[in-house]
Amino acid sequence: VQCTDDHVNDVVTTVADYLCNSFNSDKFYYFGENLNAAKVGLNAYNADGSAQLEDLLHEAAYGENSPLGKPVLNSACLNAATCDIMSYRGNTFAANNLVVTGTGISHDNLRALVDANFSSMKSGAKIIAAPSPFVGGETKVRADLSGVTHAGIAFPVSSGAASAFAVLANKFSAGIDGVPKNAMSVFHNQFTDSGIFGFKFHGTA
Repeated sequence: VQCTDDHVNDVVTTVADYLCNSFNSDKFYYFGENLNAAKVGLNAYNADGSAQLEDLLHEAAYGENSPLGKPVLNSACLNAATCDIMSYRGNTFAANNLVVTGTGISHDNLRALVDANFSSMKSGAKIIAAPSPFVGGETKVRADLSGVTHAGIAFPVSSGAASAFAVLANKFSAGIDGVPKNAMSVFHNQFTDSGIFGFKFHGTA
């Protein structure tokens, strides 16, 4: 959430109320409304060749069963019933899973707001994400994208070399001799312990 200094208290209070207090049954229609919006977004995502390639690159780099190897959006979520969503919410929105960050506000002021507004949040099962070590490999096309070929190649990047690869990505983004303009792009995705750096390109067969 982004707001001015004089609205920070109202914003934190509103967010805390949403996270700490359960929905009443008369508000379940919100899920239906958001499900329709999610379907529109997922359809657009599935038709986006660059987005599909990003998923395939991460799956090849980290393996399909690791957190970083799974797709950004999962079509299975569209089949979730209200009871499934509420169960997930109840188990996951817990005090020991809560992380709060902020800029433009002092630590003491933010801490005071969190202590005052999130004190009613109960503890739950601790969610700990499994690590995603780089394994390398290949994945191939899974969707017909109107005859356009999307391909990419990625290399592992250690966390300590992140800044150097960010500079390299910026250098390559200006273009490479012999490659048609807009036919190739450079990416650098950095995570906590690792990252991938590489190139994405597209064109007709």
